[in-house]
Amino acid sequence: MTTESYGALIIGSKIESLKAAYDLATIGHRVLLIEEEEKLQASLEDTEILPSGVRSWYAIHPLLMAVRSHPLVDIVTLSVVDEIRHSKEGFSAFIRNKPYYVDTELCCFCGRCREICPVELPGSLKKAVDCISEKGIPRTFFIDKRKNPPCQKACPLGINIQGYLSLIASGKFREALDLIRESAPLAGILGRICHHPCERQCRRNEIDEPLAICSLKRFVADYELENPCHDSSTEPKERHQEKIAIIGSGPAGLMAAWELTRLGYRVTIFETLPVAGGMLRTVIAGYRLPQSILDKEINTLKEMGIEIITNCPIGKDKKSIGSLFDEGFKAILIATGADVNKNLGLGGEELAGVYDSIPFLKRINLGERPATGKRAVVIGGGNAALESARTLLRLGADEVNILYRRTSEETPGDRNELLLTMEEGIKINYLVTPIRFIGKDGRLTGVKCIHMDLGEIEPDGRRRPVPKKGSEFILDADTAIVAIGQEPELSFIHEESPIRISQHSTIKTNRDYHTEQEGVFAAGDVVTGSATVVEAMGAAKKAALAIHCHLRGKPWRETEDQDETRGDYEPVDPNTPHAFRPLMPVRGIKERRDNFEEVEFGYTKEQAIQEAKRCLQCGICSECKQCEIVCQNVGAVNHSGIKKHTEYRFHAVVSPRPLAEKFVSVLPEERIFCESEFGEGRRLEESLLLGAGLAGRAAAFLTSQMEVIPKDSKKLSSLYKEGVKSGLFICSCNESSGNPDVMNELAKFGAGFDEVVHSEVLPSACHPDGARILAETIEGKGITRVVLAACSCCTLDMICTACNDQRLRCKGNLFNKQGLDPSIFEMINLKNFMATRRNMDLQGVLEGGKNMIECALSRVKFQEKLPGQDGDMAKTVAVIGATLEGLTASLDLEKMGYLVYLTDERDPLLDKDISGEDKLYTPIIEDICERINSGSIVYLPWFQMKALEGHLGNFRIEFLGADQSHLRVSAILFSGVELEKVPLTGNLLRKGFARRTLPGFHSFSPWSTGIPGIFKMMLPPENSFNKKGLPGTAAAAEVAALLQKSEIRTKNIVAQVDQDRCRGCSHCLEACPFAAIEMLGDAIEDRKSSIIEMHCQGCGTCLSVCPTGAVDTIYKTEKQIEELIEVMLR
Repeated sequence: MTTESYGALIIGSKIESLKAAYDLATIGHRVLLIEEEEKLQASLEDTEILPSGVRSWYAIHPLLMAVRSHPLVDIVTLSVVDEIRHSKEGFSAFIRNKPYYVDTELCCFCGRCREICPVELPGSLKKAVDCISEKGIPRTFFIDKRKNPPCQKACPLGINIQGYLSLIASGKFREALDLIRESAPLAGILGRICHHPCERQCRRNEIDEPLAICSLKRFVADYELENPCHDSSTEPKERHQEKIAIIGSGPAGLMAAWELTRLGYRVTIFETLPVAGGMLRTVIAGYRLPQSILDKEINTLKEMGIEIITNCPIGKDKKSIGSLFDEGFKAILIATGADVNKNLGLGGEELAGVYDSIPFLKRINLGERPATGKRAVVIGGGNAALESARTLLRLGADEVNILYRRTSEETPGDRNELLLTMEEGIKINYLVTPIRFIGKDGRLTGVKCIHMDLGEIEPDGRRRPVPKKGSEFILDADTAIVAIGQEPELSFIHEESPIRISQHSTIKTNRDYHTEQEGVFAAGDVVTGSATVVEAMGAAKKAALAIHCHLRGKPWRETEDQDETRGDYEPVDPNTPHAFRPLMPVRGIKERRDNFEEVEFGYTKEQAIQEAKRCLQCGICSECKQCEIVCQNVGAVNHSGIKKHTEYRFHAVVSPRPLAEKFVSVLPEERIFCESEFGEGRRLEESLLLGAGLAGRAAAFLTSQMEVIPKDSKKLSSLYKEGVKSGLFICSCNESSGNPDVMNELAKFGAGFDEVVHSEVLPSACHPDGARILAETIEGKGITRVVLAACSCCTLDMICTACNDQRLRCKGNLFNKQGLDPSIFEMINLKNFMATRRNMDLQGVLEGGKNMIECALSRVKFQEKLPGQDGDMAKTVAVIGATLEGLTASLDLEKMGYLVYLTDERDPLLDKDISGEDKLYTPIIEDICERINSGSIVYLPWFQMKALEGHLGNFRIEFLGADQSHLRVSAILFSGVELEKVPLTGNLLRKGFARRTLPGFHSFSPWSTGIPGIFKMMLPPENSFNKKGLPGTAAAAEVAALLQKSEIRTKNIVAQVDQDRCRGCSHCLEACPFAAIEMLGDAIEDRKSSIIEMHCQGCGTCLSVCPTGAVDTIYKTEKQIEELIEVMLR
């Protein structure tokens, strides 16, 4: 991986950091700005009221935007510098980045992700996905992810429980079912029989009772049955040729088949019985799991392409594991479960009327109805025991007793099933165990039992049952069911097979579920012994992934480590109102005792929504992926974002705050530029000075270390032509700007104009793909004029308070990255128009949009070619005033490669008293003298200015001096000079220096004099700023930044004069508030107006007073305005 290299690493994003970043980048040094928070901190500093009476945000915002859009500034937020190391190329910083889960370079800020997010944070208007700040940088959305919720961690299948609960709460039942099926199939089955360990971990237990997670899963599965025509199947990302065999069609086999099919394999299941489903079919009774539900779920798997072959036992004398490999299967999974009953080993167990639970239930569920007596006993406390007891009741038993040798707290059976069992009149005898079956004539007549006590704690944590002497008794019974556990049936494994069998009659596997036989895997109860359905499915899911890794030659890991950057859960609010789960509607006891109809009816829609809303949203973002779906056209949302560690190379560190000692110890002192003695609570201008000062110091150092990066001179595509072939591009902002039908109608309307050769609705104009599509279309269809109806309102390379991240990115992608010519563009802010008319009827909105489109198409026909920009300014600067700050500025400018003319009314280098405070001058004077001798600084003492005229890049100074009489420089810096005494002449005299007391006036350059290219030294009242000559360094940075940025750059908003129509009346000269007009020609009849482009601000005042119409603007001409008025009056 290529490591990015920068001139300066700037830590923090307060105003000082932004100012330093902007100045350094503008001077020509690449900058990396690191911020620990999710947005630049300067965007928070908007509380100060400036002397002009406005909030400081109006001064900070342009700086924010300038830094964000600068091509030499890279901003990395949610990041921390972990380490700095020395390297051959300089130094390397190792940055730890936290994910936003939203790509800040792609986000179009449409807000649809927030709109669709179902997670609303309690006591707040915020959602799991929310905007960082309307005014902040980056202007994007951020997804708040915490650790996976406890319920999801407890689920063996890793189902996103919070996700589907939040969707149910929003009434999105189909989406909730789709989310469940991202992790597991068989939702209708699991919603009925899962032992729901998730509910035991639910944090709602701390308030009242857990959510009915399992019942809500059943609800969405049943909702699909009642509302069909919903195909949620997805094609695998890739297909594989390997065939995989699975032995057993129980829950583990079905789960593995589903997962492997989704991974792209062809799967065949081999089942011994005539029907698929394994113990789901043969053990679980219809009153819990109707056969129709099981059939529907299995059919869904078959529709995915899974082949199930029934009546096909795998055994020694029939089809074998070896023969499956011969048939071309590349891997085999054994998932045969555990369906052999464990025996009690008691006398009389062979009597007629004594049954093993699994064979007994299998006969019932396959349609048999064996004769049973009226008095029944069931031994055991698990689900099989409860199932057997309730089945006996439905077969006609009058009395059913369950014997369990421990207490109710230790009963392994499902608690809900236990309650239903007792409701039906079945008696549970705790701390009782059988010791012998009693019979007569070979048939059971009773069970001899004994009471138990709990003794010492066993290794499994439970107390050992101990018989209580003398407590024997007999229960009359003509039927007894033994349900004390099951173990696998493994007779199909040959004795010579390398597959190893444990002492518990289970298959031994490695951690990756691989047996000792190559290509043979095993999972579920056949490996663990008797477990729950969901536990068997969870193991099978992991085994399927292990098979995939085995076949693809990849290493297998059981679980992925969760991103450690995710925060912890919010504390449970003790004031949360109590709300209990709705009671499950059930069939009446009398109505269910003599049949196998399903007992529980399931929740209603209203109950489901009510219950789902009880969720505490522990993980904040529920990862329901709804935001990812609505963002698919933009592709900004990415839930798989993880923490990254990135290396960046740099030459210097800039920080307005003290650096950590671990960094200071690594970096040489000359590479660290930070100030810690100035404290907090600075005014805006002081913050700007500090930032510029740090930038000046760093720039002086970096110029000696590396070349300044020249301003990007990429030529814009020459697409401007006289002929008009227009293209209309409408940005839908990911369908958030307005009704999609309205947008399409507007595109059709635009296509109806004769000059329009292409009309299209784009998903996003500020997206890189949007700019690419636009550029390709322009080139492919020879388009010479473009109307872009998006959110940008101009093509100008300027920043105003209306600019934001997306608008600047749009122009940057089009004009910088794609190289398109702004001259051919007309931009209109259709998005704001649509946003302010959301309550209007669609026809009214459509008509208003049509008017905007028609006006824009009319204007763009008369679009003038905007001027280019070329030429470099001479790197010459005059510093007027040899104060401490002036000397410092001269030195720093010289280090940056400028020829400096240092002047003063006296000769301070000889006369300066170096005692007391003036000792600060000593090293500076020595350095200045050295550079004067080398010729890089020209020293002009006894300097008396006579006249100053010209403009940025070409100032002419007349003066009285020893040798010269005039200078020509690109910029001037006054230090210790009263501006009122400066002898301005020509156009500068008319313009004058700006008065800072104008109402509402403010600039984020405190060095500004109102004349571009002329600076004044800023001296704050605090002495701490002045001790090290920081104001001089800051001023040097400002001068260098302006000269490097300008390059004699022509603004594309300046006025222009038609010399043929100008009659030299000088009305424009008198009206211009910026002294941007001069009169050329000596004779009166030859006098013509001329625009000084460096001073013109494009205000248009000159146009309003010109009697002949000779003055016009380049960006918006009078012809365009006339055409616009004509269209509006039609």
